[in-house]
Amino acid sequence: MVTVSADVLADRLLRCEIGRLTDWDQARGLDALLGRMRDGTAAPLTADACVDLLSCFNKLLKFRHACTLGAEVIRHNRGDPRIHRRYAQALINTGALAIATQQLDAGLAIATCPPNERAELEGLHGRILKQRYVDSVAQGRPDTNLLTQAIDQYLGAYDRSRQVWHAINAIALLCRADQDAVVHPRAGEVQQLAQRWMDTLSDKYDDGRADAWDLASLAEISLAQGQPQQAELWMYRYAHGSDATPFHIGSTLRQLNEVWQLQSGRGRFGHLVDILQRRSAQEGQFAWSTQDMAEALSGTRDEGALEKIFGKERFLGYEKFRHALDCCESIGCVTKPTGEGFGTGSLVNGRALSAKFPDTPVFVTNAHVVHAKQEGALRPTEARVRFEVLRRKHPDAADCTVDEVLFDSPPGPIGEPGERTQALDVCIVTLKGLAADAKCLKLTTAFERVSPSSHAYVIGHPDGAGLQVSLHDSQLLAISPNKRLVHYSTPTVGGSSGSPVFNTDWEVFALHHAGSEEMPQFAGDGAKYKANEGVSFDAIVAAMNS
Repeated sequence: MVTVSADVLADRLLRCEIGRLTDWDQARGLDALLGRMRDGTAAPLTADACVDLLSCFNKLLKFRHACTLGAEVIRHNRGDPRIHRRYAQALINTGALAIATQQLDAGLAIATCPPNERAELEGLHGRILKQRYVDSVAQGRPDTNLLTQAIDQYLGAYDRSRQVWHAINAIALLCRADQDAVVHPRAGEVQQLAQRWMDTLSDKYDDGRADAWDLASLAEISLAQGQPQQAELWMYRYAHGSDATPFHIGSTLRQLNEVWQLQSGRGRFGHLVDILQRRSAQEGQFAWSTQDMAEALSGTRDEGALEKIFGKERFLGYEKFRHALDCCESIGCVTKPTGEGFGTGSLVNGRALSAKFPDTPVFVTNAHVVHAKQEGALRPTEARVRFEVLRRKHPDAADCTVDEVLFDSPPGPIGEPGERTQALDVCIVTLKGLAADAKCLKLTTAFERVSPSSHAYVIGHPDGAGLQVSLHDSQLLAISPNKRLVHYSTPTVGGSSGSPVFNTDWEVFALHHAGSEEMPQFAGDGAKYKANEGVSFDAIVAAMNS
């Protein structure tokens, strides 16, 4: 197979052909594109082209690539608020709230910033304040001043722009303030504001003009009005009768969990979470908050609520999912020093990899995520690792840092079996600051026979975002003749570089590193199919012990 040049990949990115490229090819194309910008070897990118590419990255949940592009574009074009906004959106989604705030302020400081962009920038300021409040509650130190500031920010933006998303967030936060016994001077406006937008958006739905966000807004308004049946109707229409994407569903689930504090199977509105989680499971994705995971692990989670989501035949049963939750504690998000999410990795026992390694946990990720020399990867001194579930046991623990690199191997072309112990796209390190009670995943170098009953489950942080479990449509498709690579249909929305790949017994047998809609099949006859690819631990262990 002929490897596509980086310049060709850069041109494909400029045409926003992102969805048909692997994560690795996206990174190669982006590096080439940034190189052009820095050395002036090609015509400078127009502001419109930058905006389009940033928008494409964000829409497809490629937030890490959007952050990389945004940081470089801002150096060359500081006068376009559209670029500041889209860069800030990516930063927010990777947790880099401080840098995102700077970008929003920079956009608002531009004298020629048009009213529609100003409204968007102001609204995103509200989103950051909302997230900071939610984070403070999760850390056990609720800062009600942040809640008040978030409400003021959304209401101020709404008063100036009359945009629906400002209103819906203000309504949700005012209801949260009432729940948290926080007095706000405009609390009395909630029902009037809710009814105004219920009428407006209902009319829009009747006229056939309502989009996915409108239906989600109608469900939230029904929440504010205390109407569970109406909320269920709108949420069902949103999840199953609209053009809602995984990005839509994930954002709404986060709002229900973090702001409305809804949980599956609990209270008058808990069934709304069930509707969205069932849709996520059908898409092959199931995201849970760390609180949900902690409750399931402690046995306080309602098993019946899970069965509503997974069912007894089509989806993974409760006991199997409980086993998956046990694994979540060992999976970490690789971040930049700023907190911006970058990839995934997991803990395994070093002795299970090699007799030369310590009989303690080591951290395994991709070389294109962490590597001393690999282009586009974080340097070991830069990388940080955050264990979401483990942090609930140790809320004051700092992120881990890399202590020592034990082994690494660069990435190679996807779909090519190649040399069994070469180009494995793996980096194995020890960590500083790891909790003493950290657990390791169970490793295996064996393979299940490829059949309709064989599966490949993936758990990770897609593009450095929240912990995500891929369960449905998890077919193990093929194993390369030399047992170096494995292919599977398991969805990995937004990329899950460095995630562990599990068999049906929840043993890790591969390291996820790429995916493509045009993955070359191992038969070598030129045939291609849509698949994700992992590097087997059989090959990784063989390389370290050869």
